[in-house]
Amino acid sequence: MAKNQSTGDLPKSVKDYLDRLKVSAQEYAEKVEASKAFDIDPHLVKLMWEEPFYSAISRRISKSRVLDLPTAGVCVKDGSPVLLWNPVFFNEMSDQEVRGVLIHEFMHLIYDHVTLRRRDPHMLWNLATDCAINSMIPESNLPVDCVFPGKLNPNANPNDPIWSLIASFPKGKSSDWYMARLLEDEDVQQKMEDIENGEGDASEY
Repeated sequence: MAKNQSTGDLPKSVKDYLDRLKVSAQEYAEKVEASKAFDIDPHLVKLMWEEPFYSAISRRISKSRVLDLPTAGVCVKDGSPVLLWNPVFFNEMSDQEVRGVLIHEFMHLIYDHVTLRRRDPHMLWNLATDCAINSMIPESNLPVDCVFPGKLNPNANPNDPIWSLIASFPKGKSSDWYMARLLEDEDVQQKMEDIENGEGDASEY
């Protein structure tokens, strides 16, 4: 990525991410350069020795280094699961957080969140599944700005009905429980309508 690249040249998902972080395209280019030395393989090897269950899952998943996704995610391409991971995101985490994020993404596949159990609207389903998964991972192993039930995301608007509802949730519920609470909340439904009508920004989630 060129140092003089403007935000207009970036993928929208990354541009929205930079806007939230208040980071310029030049600063992001510097982060990309710094992240070139990051190697995910040692983290996967360590996971193999210390978390054999997740390692067994990991060996069946293709890994793809990407810059057009701000953080990480899993999907299924041509019938095979793929882990998409942004080196900038991983390069700025501790070893514990890298492990927590890897386990988080593998759990999406274990629980069929992106396949058989996928639900709409996808944005709310992703938040609901994140709440369920992150309830099972020690908070110290997760980035501070992750989706965590019972805690307001530090990057979130405290007046946002979706984030404030998540902050009120108890830990340890299922993804279906969290999804039901989001779907039945009138303020959340109004927020979703605003987003669909172009009056809100889905990238905030």
